[in-house]
Amino acid sequence: MNNIVLASKDLHEVHNDVLSDDKYGKEYRLIEDVLKKYPNNKTIEDVACKIAVIDFTNSTNLRLYKNKINLYTLAKIITSIDFDARVAKGDVSLVSDIIKECHVKLFSFASKYCCYHNTFLYNRDDYSIYDSVVKKHLPEYATEKLPASKWRKNFNYETFNQYIGDLLDEYGITAATEPQRRRLFDHYVWYKNRNK
Repeated sequence: MNNIVLASKDLHEVHNDVLSDDKYGKEYRLIEDVLKKYPNNKTIEDVACKIAVIDFTNSTNLRLYKNKINLYTLAKIITSIDFDARVAKGDVSLVSDIIKECHVKLFSFASKYCCYHNTFLYNRDDYSIYDSVVKKHLPEYATEKLPASKWRKNFNYETFNQYIGDLLDEYGITAATEPQRRRLFDHYVWYKNRNK
């Protein structure tokens, strides 16, 4: 068991640090501005622009998969899966569906693409972000031994997302008391550990 005591005030302090950071705060607002200017995921051109912005600002490293999937194909997949309706209602299976359609384990990208749309366009908090920082440092925040899980390998985003919700509940940071808890927790884990 860890020695960390985590409270909503801790999450808010770090979230404010991110927003006031000259680099990360500006990029975070840029993502919001781009998504609000191009909210729909109906045309390949709009989706491709948003993919590029999220990939560049969030280091999802899509270029590493260029021999398996290209920007056009990824944008086409997103435009063909009823993305807008599903992300608006917080359908967490959307992340796994994007990954399965790509046939590439784009866990980080898909979780971020869904999370940002859900947060910025619908003011919801249904998606937790999975990336290398979370993968490496999540055990430090686990209240019990982190279950042996192959979330990414098994395309099992739903179980990962549920785990984050349960973990925050254990800290007493509930959806009822902290409506943006997943977003705040992601900023907390990432910002505290980004340079480690």
